[in-house]
Amino acid sequence: MDVNHYVGNIAYVTECYKINDSKHNTSDCVHFYQRIKVPLVGDMHHELVIEHIGAHQGYELVAWRMLEAETAALSKAEGIRSQYNEGCWLVGDDVVGYALSSAPLRADLGFIKWKALTKGADVAASKLVRENIEGMLRWAARAS
Repeated sequence: MDVNHYVGNIAYVTECYKINDSKHNTSDCVHFYQRIKVPLVGDMHHELVIEHIGAHQGYELVAWRMLEAETAALSKAEGIRSQYNEGCWLVGDDVVGYALSSAPLRADLGFIKWKALTKGADVAASKLVRENIEGMLRWAARAS
C-alpha cells in the first residue's frame, strides 16, 4: 500500500502517488493515481483505491478497485484511461499472489491499439503478472 514508492518497484509503473481524500485514506485504505507504460501501446492511467481487506487462511489480502468518476475526469491526452481496473495481492510467508482484471476505455483508442490491449493482452498477461510479482518480492526483500 506504499503507493508513493511503486515507481521502480512495481513493473511498468511510471507515475504513482497518494491523493488526499478523507473518505478513502485510512490506515487500511489509500486513494491514489497511477500511470503505467504498456509495452508497444503507450501510457494508461487511472485513479484507484487500494485496501487491506483482511486475512484468510494465513494470507493477507490487499485489493484495489478503480474510481470511475475520477478516472473518467483524467486527460485522454496524458494516457489511455481505464474502463475498469481491479485486482488483489495475496501475501503470505514466502508467497505472493496477484490477480488483475483490467481493460482500456474504448473511446480512448483506435482499433489496432484496442485489439492489442484486449485480445492481444491475453497473450502477454502471464509475463506481465510474473514481472509484477517478482518486483514485489524484490521490494519486500529489500524492506526486510
